[in-house]
Amino acid sequence: MTSPDLDIPESLGGYLERSRLEHRARRIERALAVLRERRRAHAAYGGEPPAPLDHAISDFGRELSRVRTRLRALA
Repeated sequence: MTSPDLDIPESLGGYLERSRLEHRARRIERALAVLRERRRAHAAYGGEPPAPLDHAISDFGRELSRVRTRLRALA
């Protein structure tokens, strides 16, 4: 008798890593949303956003890409 094909991760470590990365991706997405909103607020008042704000958006965007790549590799 064989067991039914369940969607169980290969290992507990794999499951925990995937869970950690998913949580990190959600946190980064929320941070990016806030940063982008601040950038829009600067633009709405006719001002240029500070350079550190643009740098932070770039940095968080790159980090989100890396986390998503790692998640795809675990899938």
